[in-house]
Amino acid sequence: MTIKILTLAISAVLFCSTRVWAGNTMTGTSTGNVNAMTAEQAGGDFNSITIIQTSDSNTASAQQTGSSNIASIFQGGLSGLNTASIIQNGLGNSATINEEGSHNTASISQIGNDNLAIIHQSASNVKAGIRQTGDLNYVDIEQLNDTEPQVTQTGSGNAIFINNTGYFPNYQTIVQTTDTNVANINQATGINNAVNVAQSGTVDNTTITQKGSFNSSTIAQGGIATNNAIVTQEGESNTTVINQNIADINGDNQTTVAQAGTGNAATIDQTDGNTNIATVTQNGTNANTVVAQSGSYNTSTIDQGGTVLDTASANQTGNGNVATINQHITDTYVSIDNAIVVQNGYANTLSITQQ
Repeated sequence: MTIKILTLAISAVLFCSTRVWAGNTMTGTSTGNVNAMTAEQAGGDFNSITIIQTSDSNTASAQQTGSSNIASIFQGGLSGLNTASIIQNGLGNSATINEEGSHNTASISQIGNDNLAIIHQSASNVKAGIRQTGDLNYVDIEQLNDTEPQVTQTGSGNAIFINNTGYFPNYQTIVQTTDTNVANINQATGINNAVNVAQSGTVDNTTITQKGSFNSSTIAQGGIATNNAIVTQEGESNTTVINQNIADINGDNQTTVAQAGTGNAATIDQTDGNTNIATVTQNGTNANTVVAQSGSYNTSTIDQGGTVLDTASANQTGNGNVATINQHITDTYVSIDNAIVVQNGYANTLSITQQ
């Protein structure tokens, strides 16, 4: 059996509540003007749809196929003109869209079982999209200012947290195609920051914090073991690129990048190997770090600071390699510091300090 409700409110107050067979419920409430809501339940038991509209010119739709699914849409704010849609096909899925601003767009699609998705938009002119295909996935998006997150989960047991409090458009694209991956994105007090995360391995973890402007972080994680990437960008026009791919089941890649200057770039490439760790801290202008690790037990720690230009490059292939580089420029008229390290063998250790 398919049951549909279509309601339109024009300068009126509308309330409709329809209880259908096998424990399915539909509730629609509109106290605004020129609002439209559409709800559809096709088969299954114990599904619930709730749509509440308190501002004007909003459009909301919800469609459920399966059992024990919950869909909730709230559209408020001063001006309205929000659009929200939820599609659920499976068992025990929960989707919530809360639009408190105006001219917002939000969509959630869930195909699978026991997925949870939340979109909270308290700003205006923002967009968010979530697509979950799998089981036990979780997404929580908080939009306090202009941002356009797009999330895709096709595995199981994945989690994504996005919190945006910046002032102008920030962008996030998260794709998880395997199981038990976690991405935590926090963008605050900045403009035009971009995050791109692709997780296709087993137990991948990414944490990105951006507090400046025009920063970019790109993370690609894959393989059959655990990858960990932590990026903090507090300056302007900084770029971070991290590639982690493990072929050894006993290996764990770990990368931590902190950029607090302007125009800094960090590129980390960790492939194969066991327990590779690269830590990069750049507190200056136009510093550049490139680290490539392929092997076992490699560690690279690079600290660059100053006001001119630092360049560091570490290439480690083998076992038990350790490279530590510390470069600090304190005079704006001093020329470039440059350090290049290549280690290929066993139990190598190198330390470079340039002031």
